[in-house]
Amino acid sequence: MKCPVSLRRKVFDQCPVSLRRQVFDQCPVSLRIQVFDQCLVSLRIQVFYQCPVSLRRQVFDQCPVSARRQVFDQCPVSLRRQVFNQCPVSLKRQVFYQCPVSLRRQVFDQCPVSLKRQVFDQCPVSLKRQVFYQCPVSLRRQVFYQCPVSLRRQVFYQCPVSLRRQVFDQCPVSLKRQVFNQCVLPRMTYSCQTWSLTKAMGHGLRTAQRAMERKKLKLKVKDNVPCTEIRKRTGVQDVVQLALKQKWKWAGHVARFDDNRWTQRMTELQPREGRRARRR
Repeated sequence: MKCPVSLRRKVFDQCPVSLRRQVFDQCPVSLRIQVFDQCLVSLRIQVFYQCPVSLRRQVFDQCPVSARRQVFDQCPVSLRRQVFNQCPVSLKRQVFYQCPVSLRRQVFDQCPVSLKRQVFDQCPVSLKRQVFYQCPVSLRRQVFYQCPVSLRRQVFYQCPVSLRRQVFDQCPVSLKRQVFNQCVLPRMTYSCQTWSLTKAMGHGLRTAQRAMERKKLKLKVKDNVPCTEIRKRTGVQDVVQLALKQKWKWAGHVARFDDNRWTQRMTELQPREGRRARRR
């Protein structure tokens, strides 16, 4: 004679825990699932935490994604971090990219600076640019000034010409003066030691330099600002005076040679007298 279900439950509840486990372990899997589903949530959680870690992982992996998310969301923050830190990097990336943007920013802001740099360095260039342009101007300047000089040059030369002009126009006059004296003047006076510096050549160099100085001060010719006033504001070196100074320095350098170099021999060369014959 079969006992009713209510009586079975009473008998089962009065049995010791060890006996219940033996009975439960001897039941088929389908019956265990039914019993487990009919239990209260609090009891299920207790049973789940008493299981070994390997069994928990198997049960968790067999659950659907929606159930996993519910379980993960109900866990405390400390436990979530432990689970997340034990996951492989590929899974962390998938979870991170599936989160909303607001949550990603919160997680990223809570990370230490060293980890932020590693994440930023591993990102593609297109993503780095998006992140950089979304930052406020004050933060961009801090990041730019903390970079080494070689990286700043690469970033500056990769920018379009219009952006370079905007950046250069916003610089103070002292910085423009330094750039002009260190970059532009050496280009304008390259190999000036061997020039035959004429009056027309000096006039052309001075004209080009004055045009550059007016550009730095955002002036035009029709503003009728004297050249002396422009030079007083910019404070740059005169290109003709610099060229003459370089020529005199080179002359003194050649005069101090004590060996028979071609440089000194060609400088002191005296051509032969007379004229060369035709059809030479």
